[in-house]
Amino acid sequence: MTNVNWESILGQLNEEFIEEAVLSYEQPVSAASDEKETIMNHKVKKTSKCMLSIAIAAVMMMALAVVGFATDAIPSFFAALGSGDAFYQVAGEKSDKTKETVEPVSDQVISLTREESYYDGENVVLAYTLSKEGATVEFGFGPDDENFENLFTPPENTQTNMSQLWHDYNLPAADFAKAEATLLKDGAVGFTVHYVGIGDHLKLGDGSDPGPMIGGEVDGTIILRNQEELPEQAKNLDEITLCLGVKQYVAYYYVEGDIVSYYCPVVEAEWIPFTIENVNHQ
Repeated sequence: MTNVNWESILGQLNEEFIEEAVLSYEQPVSAASDEKETIMNHKVKKTSKCMLSIAIAAVMMMALAVVGFATDAIPSFFAALGSGDAFYQVAGEKSDKTKETVEPVSDQVISLTREESYYDGENVVLAYTLSKEGATVEFGFGPDDENFENLFTPPENTQTNMSQLWHDYNLPAADFAKAEATLLKDGAVGFTVHYVGIGDHLKLGDGSDPGPMIGGEVDGTIILRNQEELPEQAKNLDEITLCLGVKQYVAYYYVEGDIVSYYCPVVEAEWIPFTIENVNHQ
């Protein structure tokens, strides 16, 4: 809950201000009648205090509106993902929405940002965004390359095509035109695709496995949550460290006629740690 410093919000609306405001209306209007002056002062004092009370109430309502806006201004990705899930709603209310950005983590990554996190000793949820450059294509891969012998050709009924590859990787249209022209001219074209990604697998700070993760996506933000019970060494800690594995992939393709062969070697991840405090130990 947000703490509000009413004294700083109300500023000079204190007893001294009230007294000064009242006195400003208590100047004698006539020396002829003490009784009339006393009645007038009494009315002015009541009126000024009433007006001041209204002013204070208005300022307090405005301050509450500001506080409410500030609270609502930070939506929860967890609550948005699991609108009908009680766990995600609780996680969204108690989560840490402090952003933490690491940049850059590889040649093609601009930044990796922790958007929201939650850990209660039994469950952990992490929301992150990955800002990266798009996939790039490099031509020239062919039979003389050392990786050519590793190519795999899928069965005919599971074949993809070059147009689908360009769509999946969101590669530039100009490069597709170049690949098509080479294929028509030479009957074959080879190329290498470079791209960056993060798998749905995490590591704990000590390098151990937290188990399989599940999740989803909200407005480009990826959310991961432990699918099974956390290992004992990850339970009821004051804080837990989760590591995201950023991978810089390379994929080799060789297209000959309608046949697409490929090779995607295993690449090592660069593990980026994020520490999450236990909401029940704060």
